[in-house]
Amino acid sequence: MSNHRNAEEETGGGGGGGGGGGWSSLALAVGAVGAVGAVLFGVWKKKRESEVGIQKNRVLISDFEKTREMEVMIQKNQASILDLEKKTRELDATVKENQVSKFDFEKKIQKNEESISNLKKQIRECCIS
Repeated sequence: MSNHRNAEEETGGGGGGGGGGGWSSLALAVGAVGAVGAVLFGVWKKKRESEVGIQKNRVLISDFEKTREMEVMIQKNQASILDLEKKTRELDATVKENQVSKFDFEKKIQKNEESISNLKKQIRECCIS
C-alpha cells in the first residue's frame, strides 16, 4: 500500500479523498512566486516613477531658481534704466542752462563789440579834433 500511496502523491492522483497532492502544491508555489514577482514589479515601478518625479522636480526647481535670478537681474536693470533716465534729464537741464548762458555770453560779446566800436569811434573823433 505504501507504494500505491507514493505513486498517487507523485502523479497527483488518489481519487476523491486526497485531492491532487503534488501538482496543486506546485501550482500554489508558482502562483505565490508570481504574486511576489508582481508585487516586486509594482514596487520597482512605483520607485522608478518616484525617481522620475524627483528628477522632474529637480529640473523644475532649477528652472525656478534661474527664473528668480533673471527676475533679480531684470529688477537691477530696471533700476539702472531709471538711474540713466534721471542722469539724462539732469544732462538735458545742464545743456539748456549752457545754451542760455551761451546766448547771454553772445549778447554780452555783441554789446562789448558795440562798445569797442563806439570807443574806436570816439578815439578817432578825439584824434581828429
